[in-house]
Amino acid sequence: MSRRTPDGTVLRRRLTGTDAGAVPDPVPFLIDWGDSRHPAASGLPVTPLPAVSASVPDPEAVRTRPAAPGTSLDLTEGPTALSFTVDTPNGPVVFG
Repeated sequence: MSRRTPDGTVLRRRLTGTDAGAVPDPVPFLIDWGDSRHPAASGLPVTPLPAVSASVPDPEAVRTRPAAPGTSLDLTEGPTALSFTVDTPNGPVVFG
């Protein structure tokens, strides 16, 4: 994928694949920016993301996906859902 920014810079990126339809999957995809400048380096505001968790009917079926790129995701058994917390100037806010 790619897009041109207002200043004419072309940003290229690749997304991790998913097995759509295999199992309910709340695992977020990852972006590889390759040799493109990461958009966060352009002075955009940064919001810390201190917590991400998910529930799925069969946690073991998706547990290896986040482990493959060396990350982790707190997975519990339940209906498919994703929850995350962001830090704001007014304190933490939970979505999900």
